[in-house]
Amino acid sequence: MRNSDKIALKTIFENLINDGDNYRQDKEYELAIKCYEDTIVLGGLLYESIGIYYPKIIACYRLSGKPSLAVQYYKDLIQKDASCVTNHALLTTVGFAYTELNQWDLAEEYLGRALNANNGEFTAPMISLKERIDGYYGSRNRLSRSTKRMI
Repeated sequence: MRNSDKIALKTIFENLINDGDNYRQDKEYELAIKCYEDTIVLGGLLYESIGIYYPKIIACYRLSGKPSLAVQYYKDLIQKDASCVTNHALLTTVGFAYTELNQWDLAEEYLGRALNANNGEFTAPMISLKERIDGYYGSRNRLSRSTKRMI
């Protein structure tokens, strides 16, 4: 590939990311998903690692009220790219989808996976997921497994 072609593709790649982020911010989730998917295809030609865009797609499915599609996208994705099971942002996003499906044990499992993938360090989204899980269990007067581990 010629250098001028790479520069042009990188510009298109960056524009797709920006467009996807703008569509997501404007709650145009279907358009955001399309941009992110195109980013992944194009990014595969330019870069080795494009996995950081998968959580954005899953988040768009969640935010558009389709958490079951978010989970299915993840399940399909790990069949194609097993390295995704170590992406803490992706695992956290799947955990959020499970909360929206009222599958709290799975949400907690994915929080644990995300935490392990991030060497035991909580990120801001993980803390939000933990608070959501703890809120659910707290309303039932019991502690979540992740809270029990911290005590």
